Amino acid sequence: MHLLYFFAVGNYKQVTTGSTQVRLSSCAQPTVISNSTECPVLQTEDFISTLIYCNTKTLQTVISDPIYSLTCAKNSALSVQYAREMVTTSYAIADYSSIVVALSDVFVNRRVVAQSDRELLMMDINVIRQSTTVRDSFVEYVKANVSYADEGYCHIFFQVWLRKLAQQMICILRELCTGSVPLLEVSNLSEVDQNVLYYICGYIAMKIRKATTRYACLKGVDSLINCLATSKPIGVHTFVQRFQQWVFRQSRGGLLFPVPDFFLLVRELDTIYRRTAHFTSVSASVVNKCALQEAMFESFMIQYHWNKIIELSHTDECKSLPVLEYVIKLFITIKGFAVTCKERDRLKQKKTSKMDTSRKVSKSLRGKLKTTMQ
Repeated sequence: MHLLYFFAVGNYKQVTTGSTQVRLSSCAQPTVISNSTECPVLQTEDFISTLIYCNTKTLQTVISDPIYSLTCAKNSALSVQYAREMVTTSYAIADYSSIVVALSDVFVNRRVVAQSDRELLMMDINVIRQSTTVRDSFVEYVKANVSYADEGYCHIFFQVWLRKLAQQMICILRELCTGSVPLLEVSNLSEVDQNVLYYICGYIAMKIRKATTRYACLKGVDSLINCLATSKPIGVHTFVQRFQQWVFRQSRGGLLFPVPDFFLLVRELDTIYRRTAHFTSVSASVVNKCALQEAMFESFMIQYHWNKIIELSHTDECKSLPVLEYVIKLFITIKGFAVTCKERDRLKQKKTSKMDTSRKVSKSLRGKLKTTMQ
């Protein structure tokens, strides 16, 4: 129960819900505006402030992502160092016209509603990725803020930065088009949250192994399922080492230890769940499984981590889809159960406190003695 409680609570900030949408007017705070009948888009006059906001969030994501904090990986350490130097002057991105113009052409007046819209958007982002003009401008931007920057690694960092910036921009475009308010300020998970999430990953991997005997669609992919987790802790040169220690202390020999990519995939599922489900109350509309599944299947990072697992297991992509679908459905069920348990405990506690306050105080000697003893 304690595991489910931490899993349900997490660390996130709630944004007031309603028939509103978000327009970013500064890099610090998003401003809420009312819905219109037509699908709203990002306007030209709002693009610079939105770009600065997304650039700040992108650099903060690089700094806080545990995969970039690996001491054994030189490139990852450089990414964190560059991001730390640049985050305080993230507004300087607006001074580089090549970057601003290229990104403005892609994201301004863009609607992301149908699948074809998303495919065209990804094609345009890929054009920017291959543009030497934008890349060289980004190298100048990095060197202006990081005195010891290496030009060769700046090219690598450009790919990392563009991918994460595109995620932030796409999130805003989707929320504008759907008319819902995103949880833009999802804070980093605490150490306890990530320990519990790592434990949940092992539980999901164990459930999939058991489900192979019951579901025909999960048969024939044993190599993929076995790649999700191991029965023993993974090597010491992985960022999940600190989570493994906690699970190892809880285990009596039957717990599984998820591989880093599977943990990152499930952590991304948790992030999408927090952004999609608004926890103002527990009802059928809050935990909309269809909307959650669609958002999770379409996530770029989910596909990225899943493709890495597929490559590691040498499994055909078509055969792996039922496994991913089972992982997503199982995660939504576990998370929904955790949120429901937390809400039930809160209502029970609220009801108990009301009963205590409404109880009349007895004026008799016996009643006074009971009050004193309590």
